[in-house]
Amino acid sequence: MDKKDKNINFGYPHTLEGLNAALDVADAQRNDPTKWISSVEFHNRLEQKFPWLR
Repeated sequence: MDKKDKNINFGYPHTLEGLNAALDVADAQRNDPTKWISSVEFHNRLEQKFPWLR
């Protein structure tokens, strides 16, 4: 890896504290029913947005 590649930010935490905070958010969202839809609804939304998928 070149030195310039180390400066790319992919949006991931760079410390253990940041990772733990991100995992806490993910845990909270996993248990929040407003963050989820069924696979049927997901496919319906895809087909509405991209009719050629039908």
